[in-house]
Amino acid sequence: MMTRSYSASVFANAPKFHGGGLVAGERPIVAKVGEGVFTPRQMDNADRILSAALSQPAVGVVVTVNNNASGTQARAEQSQGPDGRIQLDIIVEEIEGRMNRRIGRGEGMAPVLEHRYGLNPAAGAYR
Repeated sequence: MMTRSYSASVFANAPKFHGGGLVAGERPIVAKVGEGVFTPRQMDNADRILSAALSQPAVGVVVTVNNNASGTQARAEQSQGPDGRIQLDIIVEEIEGRMNRRIGRGEGMAPVLEHRYGLNPAAGAYR
């Protein structure tokens, strides 16, 4: 890298390119820590990489869940993984068995059913 020494007064009115821009010729500029200064060749390479990335077709995903098991419910949930990829979760649940267990424990719909139909576990209705 080639460097030159300049008087500090040269930078008093130096342009700031913090929002981007092109420098014509050789001139002093003010840059913040972490800002990059690129050669024309580096800019061309960046343009090619960006153009290639933008020209890639979007990937479409179609998921069909055929649930042929009786007493089960199937659903799909979509989320975005930490790496940006789409994640699909297919969930198949047994509804009847789960409901029976919850009613047997007095949870979920059990209180509503007991009240509506006059069921009394103490009088012999099973829980």
